[in-house]
Amino acid sequence: EKEREKQWYQRRVRGTFQDGDFVSCLSYTKEWPDPERTHFIWSFSKDFAISGARCGLIYSQSRELYTCYNNKIAFYHFVPSLVQRMLCNALKDVTWVDGFLSESRRRLQDHLKVVTDTLDRMGLTYLQPRGTLYVWVDFAPLFHGPPTTAKAQDMFNRLLAAGVYIPSAEGFNSPDARFFRIVFAIPRETLTVAMERLELFASHSVSSMQCV
Repeated sequence: EKEREKQWYQRRVRGTFQDGDFVSCLSYTKEWPDPERTHFIWSFSKDFAISGARCGLIYSQSRELYTCYNNKIAFYHFVPSLVQRMLCNALKDVTWVDGFLSESRRRLQDHLKVVTDTLDRMGLTYLQPRGTLYVWVDFAPLFHGPPTTAKAQDMFNRLLAAGVYIPSAEGFNSPDARFFRIVFAIPRETLTVAMERLELFASHSVSSMQCV
């Protein structure tokens, strides 16, 4: 059953880095494998890089989910009318929207390549992103011994000291201490410097392990 659901999502959800016409997953609401566990969440913050607008939506056929959102998970409020007008006017300009998203996709692909080229040189494996602003990297080869939460926190602190901010999976509620998240939706010059610092950090980590 889980494999069937996984195949359904892979067929119908197109990532940012894939070619072809966009087809929203909302076009398939009647085919959803499990309506009670299938939810669509979207906001302007990622696609349009305006997180300060605090405007998004959630679409679900689960009444239980709506009840949780309204009463338990968080406090939501109406979007200010001025923000609504601004976003409405922007979306009406189809030419601008198409141009913005096309350029955004091009830059994200370019920035992702900067990161993956670096990771490939370092021999680190990673999860190939389909449409996001970050990549999950397996830092296990950089650990002294088996990865643990404590060691991941120590590595995070040492990365900070080396001048690069790469949070561990623990900050995203993941129990797998091996993984760290690299965000590549930043200025290219900054990203290039960060990757240079990461390579230097890795070489020092490997050298220290060999000396032990």
